[in-house]
Parts: sequence; C-alpha cells; structure tokens
Amino acid sequence: MIDSEDREQQAAVTRLLLYYLNAPIAEGCRLRGVLPAPGAVRIAVHAGDGDGATFLYGIPHDTVAPYYIPGFLRTALAGTQLYGSSDVSEAMGMTVIRLRPKEITPDAEPEQGQALTVLRALSDPGDEEAPF
Repeated sequence: MIDSEDREQQAAVTRLLLYYLNAPIAEGCRLRGVLPAPGAVRIAVHAGDGDGATFLYGIPHDTVAPYYIPGFLRTALAGTQLYGSSDVSEAMGMTVIRLRPKEITPDAEPEQGQALTVLRALSDPGDEEAPF
C-alpha cells in the first residue's frame, strides 16, 4: 500500500507529464507512463523507434519537485550515462534505473516547454483540496 504522500506526489508528477505524451521528451525517446513505487515515482520511457527498449527511471519523491523531473529525464536521456549496479534493476521486463537528482544538473527547458509552462499556469485551477 502506498501512503498518501506518495499518492499526492504520484498525482502531481502524472499531471505534469501528461503534457509530454504528444511530443518526444528527448530525441528518440517518448514518455510511456508514470508508475507507482513506494517513496518514488517511476517514469516509463521508450527509447528508439518501433521495437526499441522501454526503461523505468526511478526518482525519489522527497528529493525533487515535480517541475524539475522533465529536465532530469532530458539530462539522463541526452547521452551515455554511467550507473552503479545498485542503481540498475529489473521490473516487469523493463530495466529500472534509479536516478540521483542531487548528482544531476537538469537540462534547460526548451522554448516549447517554457511556453507550455506559461499556458499550464494560466489554465491550471490549482485545486489543493482535490489533487487527484
């Protein structure tokens, strides 16, 4: 069972990343979904065309605000990254990579993303009473 803080973080990340479903989050990589994990969120990203691989990127929810997650993903997907064996595992047939946000500099938001942030801020009701 996932506690309420994890559920709230999961909902916030899911709401934010819904806007990235129609465009690549990084070159050759598309967002597939946000999965629950105790104390973290896992973002499924499909790399490559057609039969490429799907990876789950785990980000501890107490280390970063949801707004920064796309930048961390863009950085992680930008090129070759080295991960320790304790940061790589497998779940549901996908490779799970645990990201350490304190050790990553988030990639800058592209111009389209900045425009999206402004539009989201203008249209989001910001209902704190019903975050789901």
